[in-house]
Amino acid sequence: MEAKEVIENYTPKNGEKVMIKVFSNWSVGTYIGLDDDGETHVVRSHRDVGNEIMLSKTIKPYTEPTPKKEWKTFLIEFSGIKYRAILQYETLEQAQFHHPNAISITEVRLNIEEVK
Repeated sequence: MEAKEVIENYTPKNGEKVMIKVFSNWSVGTYIGLDDDGETHVVRSHRDVGNEIMLSKTIKPYTEPTPKKEWKTFLIEFSGIKYRAILQYETLEQAQFHHPNAISITEVRLNIEEVK
């Protein structure tokens, strides 16, 4: 059974950028058309080397990758049971929203290194 992200009866236009599933991997390529059997999609690879042709019955529209989030690190001090936590949020406002009872929220920069 295929993942929900596959669109039933999807047939792209020639030259359209698509995702094609070959074995268990998704690859990006340019749609060429249907093979002689009328069911198998033919796609040219987007790799820099060679002109690889991929064949598969499983295809879906290409979607741009989600941009990488920029996380900020905050040192958050709490009252009651006195403790500190180092947490990451996209903005100071998000940290304040999630920790309204914090004594202080300070953006910090950490140099984390692997312990050997």
